[in-house]
Amino acid sequence: MTTVGPQRPVPLQERLPPPVVVRAGPTDDPATSFTRRPATRWLSPRLLLRSAGEAVVSGLLGAYNDKREQMGSVPAAGYLDLSVLPVGTDALWVDYVSDTGDGFDATYAVAALLGRPELELSTRDGGTVHRTERGRLLVMGGDECYPAGSVEGYEDRLVGPYRAALPELPEAVAPHLQVVPGNHDWYDGLTAFMRTFCQGRWIGAWRTCQSRSWFATRL
Repeated sequence: MTTVGPQRPVPLQERLPPPVVVRAGPTDDPATSFTRRPATRWLSPRLLLRSAGEAVVSGLLGAYNDKREQMGSVPAAGYLDLSVLPVGTDALWVDYVSDTGDGFDATYAVAALLGRPELELSTRDGGTVHRTERGRLLVMGGDECYPAGSVEGYEDRLVGPYRAALPELPEAVAPHLQVVPGNHDWYDGLTAFMRTFCQGRWIGAWRTCQSRSWFATRL
């Protein structure tokens, strides 16, 4: 029997190649490189029947072909280390959003706010003003595409609107992106989710940094 001793966890920054800032060139216009989708019509009988069928199929996929078992056999990219603050800062800001990726108007509105360098929020009575900063990390908490995850759906309902809202940033300040799948992301067994979020892609100026549907971050 061979005994393996404890191994030093490797920060993600030491495992991944240096990120490259995505630039929106003449043939990659963020305003035209995707289809602007309308909001999902949840009361449509056709959509309800389709969603019910996808829920049944996803249950069968989960029972007989769980993608998480396959993910476990793939070497992990490491963990994201945000424990050291950049010079000149005294706080770590983390943004959180969930239930996004629906119609263009709603998705773009939220992405535009997330992309701002800072926001000033006041109390209801107009008194105290709180100034927030764009997070070094954006966490998406599930259901990144409605009504169900697909490669085309992610491109049109999430990637495109976020790229249009914030197409690029200097590498030194580009925020990280980590994503948790929700039930609507699971309808195809996470196939489209993994292609979109687990291959080191850029979602606008946000850089994805996970190789599986779960992740670890040192704060």
